[in-house]
Amino acid sequence: MPASDQAGILGHWLYALTGIHGLLPSLLTLGLLSVQAVLINVQVSNHRLASEVSLFPGLFYILIASSLPAFLCFSPIHLANTFLIIALGILMATYKQSSCADLIFNVGFWMGVASLFYPPFILLIFVGMAGLNVLRAYKIRERLMVLAGMATPYLLAALYCFWNDELSLFLDLQFFKPFEFWSFSKYESWGLVVELGFWFLLILITLGSIGAYNFKMQLQVQKKISILYWALLIGGLTTCFQKGVSVEHLLVTAVPLGILISFNFILVSKRWSEMLHLVLLVLILCWQYKGYFMGN
Repeated sequence: MPASDQAGILGHWLYALTGIHGLLPSLLTLGLLSVQAVLINVQVSNHRLASEVSLFPGLFYILIASSLPAFLCFSPIHLANTFLIIALGILMATYKQSSCADLIFNVGFWMGVASLFYPPFILLIFVGMAGLNVLRAYKIRERLMVLAGMATPYLLAALYCFWNDELSLFLDLQFFKPFEFWSFSKYESWGLVVELGFWFLLILITLGSIGAYNFKMQLQVQKKISILYWALLIGGLTTCFQKGVSVEHLLVTAVPLGILISFNFILVSKRWSEMLHLVLLVLILCWQYKGYFMGN
């Protein structure tokens, strides 16, 4: 089932204006990925997550977020990822901040906005909780701030829908329609095996590179990198609760995966990184146009 069929209330309203297919949605997707790449590069640089300043994090996010044919659409997950990036950056900024109630509230708020575009992002509230555990001493008050932040956009959207007699639509799109335990779309294609294999290979590379990412890094950087792993883990777990999971749902993990994979290319020599990037780009393009080459 396409993710656009399971968009949240904000996605539903936006698609009514833009549509899902056509020139405008394609241009909006291009613009969205470009803005996200800039945000990622700024945040990786500000928090010094990589061993050197580079444009690779944003570049590889774009590459991974458009690597599979199912990703080439105006997906609500692309929209939600924008706010996930913002939330992760704010979360990392809470490290060693004695007074940051506004930041903690905003972490929950932007994750709530993300889930109003794509409901499974509501589970990423656990990324916020885990991130606070990693970066700060445990305080129940701060956990309640995150929950209050996430509840705020829901309350505002529900009040607006109630005012316009659309409360049942809001409840259906956000809670009743999108969730079902262990539900997958049915495919009968060898291409699915290749695409899942590619994605799992990327995940295995990031898991095997934990030591390299943290090598000679300050403790605060190591903690912030661990938040990306939490986002990868919990994003993957959303697969178990999404109804009619399709390949497009893998985009939920594109943000942490793109950033982490870029670190591998930063760590190797420039000659090797450029060559490997070119090989990866060619393979992705060949996969995108396989139907043309195979005459399908």
